[in-house]
Amino acid sequence: MNLRLNLILAAVFCCSLTVLARTADAAEESSKALTATVKAAGLVVKLSDLSISLKGDHVHLLFDAFPYRGQLQTDTAQARPLSPVVESLIAGPLLSRFPSAGLVKVDVVEFSQRDDYGAPRWDSIRRLAKFEASISKAGMVSLTQVAGAGLPH
Repeated sequence: MNLRLNLILAAVFCCSLTVLARTADAAEESSKALTATVKAAGLVVKLSDLSISLKGDHVHLLFDAFPYRGQLQTDTAQARPLSPVVESLIAGPLLSRFPSAGLVKVDVVEFSQRDDYGAPRWDSIRRLAKFEASISKAGMVSLTQVAGAGLPH
């Protein structure tokens, strides 16, 4: 009887360790997914700084450039051009999620403030640029800046 009880306890203990190990692996994988990044024209952009949504006739991309303002130099006269970054974001995460997208509208903004939960405060938005891109069947991106950097908003 004692031997049988010991075997049962050992089996339960081993199963518990397996479940704990799998739970730890799942937690590690989910944290990797939360911090996923994409290279865009020399920037390493967190996917959490992008919002991609399907609208009626186009796909909309909202890019929060605030965390990258030092690299983009948005407050200086020598500001880095945003079009290569936007093209990379369209060619990368946007087309991987919506491969048949034909028209893309992009807003590059800065959310300088966030609420207690980490969500952007919409009353603190600063619009940097607005782009429209048409994508050919072959995947070629034709980008046009509609507003920002000297253009009317």
